[in-house]
Amino acid sequence: MDAPLLTAVDVGTTKICTLVAEMTSETEFEIIGVGLEPARGMRKGVVVNVDEAGAAIRESVVKAERTSGLEIGQAMERACAAASLSCLTAGAQAGMPGRDALERHLAQA
Repeated sequence: MDAPLLTAVDVGTTKICTLVAEMTSETEFEIIGVGLEPARGMRKGVVVNVDEAGAAIRESVVKAERTSGLEIGQAMERACAAASLSCLTAGAQAGMPGRDALERHLAQA
């Protein structure tokens, strides 16, 4: 059986980072793909231009797909607003088509 995967997208004011990790044990993951892209359409952690922000997120995901050799189907997303010192995490499930992470693995991550 293939190891469970976790995919996460961190959306910040200056950069967007997409990570693809493979579970190597009950408590450890190995990063197998990374996509970094300068943030566009963001100001102080808030989306001010949806088209620009969406394009930057897509580019980050494409780079992570390229480095991991996998197609990303779903991901956890995290965006923090510096002005309010708050974070929003969206997505109860993460993974690739046919390789979903288990709920307890998401809780550990």
